[in-house]
Amino acid sequence: MELRQLRYFVRIVEMGSMSRAARELDVVQSALSQQITRLESELAVRLLQRTPRGVVPTEAGVAFFREAQLALRHADQAVRSAQQSRLSGSVSLGLAPTTATILALPLMQAMRTRYPD
Repeated sequence: MELRQLRYFVRIVEMGSMSRAARELDVVQSALSQQITRLESELAVRLLQRTPRGVVPTEAGVAFFREAQLALRHADQAVRSAQQSRLSGSVSLGLAPTTATILALPLMQAMRTRYPD
């Protein structure tokens, strides 16, 4: 199971239509349908009921929808947490003149490379 499949499934349920979800996700409908079919095969349960007016989630689909939304929120939060935990800010460093002539430039270059923010 991939996050992409979860995103696709959630969007389809929210839109109530494969074609509208495909347009919104900027994916061709056949690829979207294929991903949902793979997801349903992996889970061994039908998640969506296709109707002439669109799609509706099955009972299993409703339960999966709630959990998929939660999983996507957690994945998005994990990305934000990782991005926010980068070291950033200013650094002040004091070196003795004798060591500064040898170490200062390589140290600053290494720090700038390793911690660009």
